[in-house]
Amino acid sequence: MRASAAVLALTLAAAPAWAAPTLKPVDEGPRNPSFAAFEQQWHLRAMDSLLWRELGATLALGGTFDPEGSFVAPYVYSRWPEAIDAVGHVAIAGSGVRVRAQPSLDGKVIGRLSYAIMPIAQGKLRSEDAEWARVEFAPSRSGYVASRHARSPVGYRAFFTRGAAGWRMVMFLSGD
Repeated sequence: MRASAAVLALTLAAAPAWAAPTLKPVDEGPRNPSFAAFEQQWHLRAMDSLLWRELGATLALGGTFDPEGSFVAPYVYSRWPEAIDAVGHVAIAGSGVRVRAQPSLDGKVIGRLSYAIMPIAQGKLRSEDAEWARVEFAPSRSGYVASRHARSPVGYRAFFTRGAAGWRMVMFLSGD
């Protein structure tokens, strides 16, 4: 994780103690039992919560403003080309990302990719080892890239709107 994402994740994780009203979480648990279950499932107050890690990674990729003025992250979702199947492809978010013959750091490097949209090999993004994503590298040839560089446009994404009280995250979701 890049330093800025780590700082953001730590900042957000610490937010319940000191956050400004525009970032302060609202404890909906007493009024809505489903929110209490959500908070418990995601371990929102834990520094290592998957939610904070995924939100940090999502925001670290940047985003765009839509015509209504909302901010949508990551850019691989908000600027995905309509002509390319979002479920069957991933964005390679990095320069000179190594493509390996096997899902291992010891795997032979068979090429490099930079900020490319690649088809997912045989309809399966992740290898059995979730650290690697399998992509079609050339006609009839697949390879593996480190998962941290392969971002699905239908992976986690965040939506923010600006109101009288400031910016507010209104949605954080994954899937199509």
